[in-house]
Amino acid sequence: MARPGDSSQEARIEGYLDRARLTYGTLDDPDFGFTAGAFDERPHRDLVAKLAELVEVEDMTDLNDNVCFDYGLVRRRAEWKLKLSMVGPYAMLLRVTRGWPRRFRILGVEVIEEPAAGTEQAIAELVREAGFTMVSAEDAEYPVRFNASGTEPVEGPLYRVLFSTVPEGVEDLSWHCRH
Repeated sequence: MARPGDSSQEARIEGYLDRARLTYGTLDDPDFGFTAGAFDERPHRDLVAKLAELVEVEDMTDLNDNVCFDYGLVRRRAEWKLKLSMVGPYAMLLRVTRGWPRRFRILGVEVIEEPAAGTEQAIAELVREAGFTMVSAEDAEYPVRFNASGTEPVEGPLYRVLFSTVPEGVEDLSWHCRH
């Protein structure tokens, strides 16, 4: 997990947190009411339509746990998850590995050169063209204080603030196995 100390990373993290404070009101007692409105509005319809021309798209958004639109993407035998934050213009692209248990490999900042890389680059480009910033694993793992449970703020990964309120350790954070 990345730790505080890199001033450029700290500046990026502060930018994410500033946007999150605008959306939630506060990180100590966040208001999650914005998710229902964002879900109903579907602000990324055009992006999803463009993605559907490239890959099969399945909406997997779950407002019980997510503060993002969560899409499953499939092309031939390759599979990805795309997360588009409702908090701000932030995205994560994760490659889904085959087999069980399912693992995810974060992409989008640096696309790995493998057979599916052309599709991954095309997906990432469409997402960036739609105005999203791709969040790196290092930034997503950055420790921040946030009250996702409604009790009290605890330290956890920035990922919880931008994409999912589920406590860390969930399957989506398994990109720790990305090597």
